[in-house]
Amino acid sequence: MMRDMTRESKWDPVYEGPFTVVRKNRGGAYVLKDKLGKLKRTVPADHLKLVVRQGEKAAIEDPTYEIKEIADHRQNKNGKMSYYVIWKDPNVSQAGNQLKTLTT
Repeated sequence: MMRDMTRESKWDPVYEGPFTVVRKNRGGAYVLKDKLGKLKRTVPADHLKLVVRQGEKAAIEDPTYEIKEIADHRQNKNGKMSYYVIWKDPNVSQAGNQLKTLTT
């Protein structure tokens, strides 16, 4: 489902759809198609709502992990932050803790 950014009243539906994801762009936006196979515009991820048909499981591309604590951080000359994280589950990586660069 895609958030309807053109709705004029609070009584109008918040989401329109359903749509099928065709591909994900490098910038993180998604290209969608409707039931008839017509392509919709590129949509940012925060405008989407995952809907799964009854009896189906959602396929999540990227696994998620929980962080126990951020032990250290630094900022490079381009402004990107890197964090040394300690994972809540020690089995997440063989190294245990690792440096992660997050884009903000």
